[in-house]
Amino acid sequence: GNESTGFLLGAMYVIEGSTLGGRFLYGNANKVLGLNEINGASYFAAYGSDTGTKWKAFVAALNNYAAAHPGEQQDIIDGANFTFDSFYQVLS
Repeated sequence: GNESTGFLLGAMYVIEGSTLGGRFLYGNANKVLGLNEINGASYFAAYGSDTGTKWKAFVAALNNYAAAHPGEQQDIIDGANFTFDSFYQVLS
């Protein structure tokens, strides 16, 4: 359900995953607009050069949780889908 740890981890998957795309957008914002993590692009800078490492650590923790709690695997998927859908509704 919506209150389960699995559901929240699914939501976090979407939000943490956005840091990867943010790094891509950061590169373009920096090159084209001259923005940086101090001046206008801090959200897209995410964790800087640690973004990939932190993403891999999050995915490992998520996979470990899913393996240890097989009953919440659908909650993880539901949480991710809910979060993707929520972003879509807000941005469209």
